[in-house]
Amino acid sequence: MRKLRMLLPLFAIIFFFTVSNSYAQQPPPPVPGVAPTPVTTIPATEDYFMGKWKTMIKGIPQGDMDVTLTVEKKDGKLAGSIFNPKDNKTIAFDTAEIKDGMLAATFTNQGYSISLSLGKKDDDNIAGAMMNQFDVTGTRLK
Repeated sequence: MRKLRMLLPLFAIIFFFTVSNSYAQQPPPPVPGVAPTPVTTIPATEDYFMGKWKTMIKGIPQGDMDVTLTVEKKDGKLAGSIFNPKDNKTIAFDTAEIKDGMLAATFTNQGYSISLSLGKKDDDNIAGAMMNQFDVTGTRLK
């Protein structure tokens, strides 16, 4: 009986670490209202995204933001920028590519690397997400 009492704390410790480790391996639950709304897009070519787009980024901490997105070719490579009229500030893309028919771009703002993924909604509209969290919609400027 005495040996059993000595082993009981050992079993408790093993049980505790086993249970806590199983919780640590599970992904965190989704936070309501944070994930972007699923958007059905049509694969598009590089030429589709060329030009200027009036774009709205929804749900960011500062509130919904209207920006102008410009996509162009520079030295044979896809490039672009985002213009925020509130700050009168233009931020150039660090990277831009068409991946699986979607425009995938990154830019740096206030020291943070920000990702942007946009797809073709129809001939003059795009939709996607910024940082896989915030909905982005846009209309081609003519």
